[in-house]
Amino acid sequence: MKDKHTPGPWRDDNYGIRGAGGYICAIHWPHCYEGQEDRYQKEMAERQGDARLIASAPDMATEIDRLRASNAELIAALVVAFEAMDRMRECAEGKHVGSESEICYQLNLAQEIVQAELAKVQP
Repeated sequence: MKDKHTPGPWRDDNYGIRGAGGYICAIHWPHCYEGQEDRYQKEMAERQGDARLIASAPDMATEIDRLRASNAELIAALVVAFEAMDRMRECAEGKHVGSESEICYQLNLAQEIVQAELAKVQP
C-alpha cells in the first residue's frame, strides 16, 4: 500500500504489537473477576485474535499491493481479448480480406494475442 507504516514483520509479545523498532500498539488485557470466568475467557480469545490480526497487517498490505497489480494485468488482458474478439467479428462480417485463409489467419492471430496476455497473468 502507498501509506507509510512500520515495516514488518510485526509480532505479538503479550504486551503489545512490536515491529523491528519497538512497540506499534498496546493490546488491552481483560481483567478476570470472580464469577466472570466465561467472560474473561471470551475476551482473552478475542484479544489473541485481535493481536494476530494486527500483527499480520504488513503481510496483508503486501498482498493487497500484489492483488492490485494482478488486477491491473487482468484488466489489460481483458482489453486485449476484447480487441481480438472485435477482430474476429470483423473477419466474420467480411470487413477483412474475405478469403478463408485470411479469416483463419486473423482468428489464429487473435487467439495468439489472447494466449500471450493470459500467460502474463496466470500463476
